[in-house]
Amino acid sequence: MMAQVFLFESENLSKEERLRFVLDGQGVLWFDVSEKAPSAHVFYIPSTKEALNQMLSLEKWENMPITVANGFEKMVQDALKKAFLQNLSLAKKSGLLVVGLAKVQEYIEKKPLKALILADDAGKDVSKRVHSMQIMLCHGVTSFDIENALGLNNVSLVGIQAKKEAETLLKMHSKLIALMNE
Repeated sequence: MMAQVFLFESENLSKEERLRFVLDGQGVLWFDVSEKAPSAHVFYIPSTKEALNQMLSLEKWENMPITVANGFEKMVQDALKKAFLQNLSLAKKSGLLVVGLAKVQEYIEKKPLKALILADDAGKDVSKRVHSMQIMLCHGVTSFDIENALGLNNVSLVGIQAKKEAETLLKMHSKLIALMNE
């Protein structure tokens, strides 16, 4: 039987506002980025750095010692970033991305984009133009991250055409940014 435990007032939060962790039979804590791992003990916490640090300070659960790997907080951030970039790659393979400032500007003259991803190291001109577009904007990744995810060079801006893919990316992005920004 699976026990679901909502820590730090996370029971009223939506799936997008919380993180899921599992505790294996040996007491090792794992981050469940896919939210599908089977376990007898499942923990949900708010998607904040403070809640993550509080959870990582737990030493026992139901008399079972909890083992947490060194650097666990960074591993959680890295897993979220990797999942975000993998979903971005899948959107490219599905033909749902518009890549580059010129193509984004051309596309939005005909149809609206659902979201934009702007690399943190994008040029000032690109950044200024993107911020004037008033489209949901993701950041927290570098052009190197985006280029590797898409298999392209010189990419600092990506537009997402489809609502479902944009929502998936925005949800992952909000979790990632919540952990990075506190």
